[in-house]
Amino acid sequence: MIKRSKWYVYLLVLLISKQAAAQETILYTDYKPVYSQWKKNYILDKIVYTEQNTIFHFRYVGIYALNSITLFGNLHVDKWCLEEVGKKGQIFCLEKLVDVAQDGKIVFPKIENSYQQHFVGKYGVIFTCKIYFPRLPNHITQVHLWEGLQKKRSHLNFHCLNVAIKPFDSPELGTEADLEERLLAFSEVLNLPAQIQTPKQEEPGEEEPLEEENKAAEEERP
Repeated sequence: MIKRSKWYVYLLVLLISKQAAAQETILYTDYKPVYSQWKKNYILDKIVYTEQNTIFHFRYVGIYALNSITLFGNLHVDKWCLEEVGKKGQIFCLEKLVDVAQDGKIVFPKIENSYQQHFVGKYGVIFTCKIYFPRLPNHITQVHLWEGLQKKRSHLNFHCLNVAIKPFDSPELGTEADLEERLLAFSEVLNLPAQIQTPKQEEPGEEEPLEEENKAAEEERP
């Protein structure tokens, strides 16, 4: 029994070691993302930079009696992509979604090689996820986050414009305290109770955001 117990302990330690080795090393985190907000009820919590990935932490809060949200996987034509701001305009598209959560409870640990997942929640519901992109080249300093490269003017899609890609030595990366302060301010803007849970308007060019979108349509995204 003793030998068998030791064997189980050895296997457990080996498994934990492999899992730890598989985790990417976080190089640095931007707790104060700078960008132009497209809609008031979702934000970027933070941007995490690892050796292999640039990870956008996304948060959506339902502002209607019934809220419908569809998250597009990497196989969907309207998946999230990053577009470099500038002449070259390099494109970097979603690899996977991780830790997809509703009100702080993870419902999908990973959405990968998938088209979409659909969610419904009542007023005040919070959806969060981590959007994994490839690690961006060092020369890129600003990107647009598009949910659907063909849907750039749609207010039904989750966009963030002119997102600053900060270097590791930027003095504006902030701290976790800054993140909590931003989340509290976000809740106050939406006139919601403070909900800090972590699982946890400027159009490019000369186009103007469309203001006449129907609220009913926003509640039921395609």
